[in-house]
Amino acid sequence: MKAAGAAWILLGAVWWGWISLSERRRRRALLEELGRSLLRMSEEIRTDRTPMPSLLRQRAAECGGDAAAFFRRAGTGEDRSRSWEQAAEALPLSPQERQVLGKLAQDLRGDEIRIRRAFAHAAGYLQQNAREMDRTYREDLRRTAALALCGGIMLAVFLY
Repeated sequence: MKAAGAAWILLGAVWWGWISLSERRRRRALLEELGRSLLRMSEEIRTDRTPMPSLLRQRAAECGGDAAAFFRRAGTGEDRSRSWEQAAEALPLSPQERQVLGKLAQDLRGDEIRIRRAFAHAAGYLQQNAREMDRTYREDLRRTAALALCGGIMLAVFLY
């Protein structure tokens, strides 16, 4: 009976580790997709002079998951700046990343150069964070696995 309980605790620890890594992969993919989309929007503003509502609808249709939801939310409502800020707040990103995206709302009513500069800055920041996540992946994997397994073993030892 004790062995079965210990096995369940260890399985729970492994499950927690797997969930943590899945969330990390999801965040990394979202950072990359948002960065690419912002750069693409910047280029479409420059080359095609595409209006912002159309750009947001296009990005929502072309992106998947959280990025599509972001662009869909950002394109709704009468006050596009407030909609953009609310959409940024709802993303599963770090507070700093949400803040960088939310600050773009202030530039949405600016001229073309200001909007493009702001999009390029935000895209660079998001993509840099994604690259940093790639760089630290192995270390994070080891740390998560060690924490999950050690925590599970310690809990099993203390309970039994």
